[in-house]
Amino acid sequence: MVWDAVLFDMDGTLIEIDMKKFLHDYFSLWQHTAAKYTDEPSEYVKRIIAATDEMVENTNSDLTNEEVFWQFFDSEQFPKEKYMPISDSFYDHEFLQLKGLIKQRPQMQKIVKLLSKKTKLALATNSVFPQKAILCRLKWGGFDPEDFDFIASYEEMHYCKPRPEYFLEIANILGVSPEKCLVVGDDPQLDLVARKLNMTTFFLDIAKGQDAEWAGEAIHVVTEEDRQKGREIADHHGDMDDLEKFILEGLKR
Repeated sequence: MVWDAVLFDMDGTLIEIDMKKFLHDYFSLWQHTAAKYTDEPSEYVKRIIAATDEMVENTNSDLTNEEVFWQFFDSEQFPKEKYMPISDSFYDHEFLQLKGLIKQRPQMQKIVKLLSKKTKLALATNSVFPQKAILCRLKWGGFDPEDFDFIASYEEMHYCKPRPEYFLEIANILGVSPEKCLVVGDDPQLDLVARKLNMTTFFLDIAKGQDAEWAGEAIHVVTEEDRQKGREIADHHGDMDDLEKFILEGLKR
């Protein structure tokens, strides 16, 4: 086996998702929920986006992403003591309405099963969501969380994509050398930065690019310009058939 660990992105990689619609519906749900507790639900959503970007910008390894988020979010208008339980409830209830936006990719399920037990696997989704939100999407996509040795979430991680430290932190948690890791993802901005650590990268190039709508580093969609960049800088790129062939070749080495 040529890799000691394989790190899979989730949205757009393991699962099929229209990220633009997902973000639109996600923030709409938040605005509807926030309206029950504040007269300014749109400001609440803006605060979520700003706190998310704060996580992405953070370089303090002493703080988890969750701690960074809530330290920034906490304010006189939106006190943490009031809104943290509301957020927790949101992911237990309202968030479940997004299930229909996730489509399974049986071929990706097959690839994960091929690798399971043969090498260490990490779900390297951007750690800007609570674990329960990540596990929901993973299960909706038809995956068993037990197949992964580590699942990145904002409770566990101290960095976010696109920081190289994010990928280094996962490698350290898995106890493997970055040079022996394969990163598979569909977002050149967020995933291919792993090349800076000499990780091998595979750009999954299968979805049509979308026009950007949200400002910020972490909350964005993959554009056609991103896809072209991915083809140019990734170590390998292709569709799911190409990825499966590449994985099978790696298993033989």
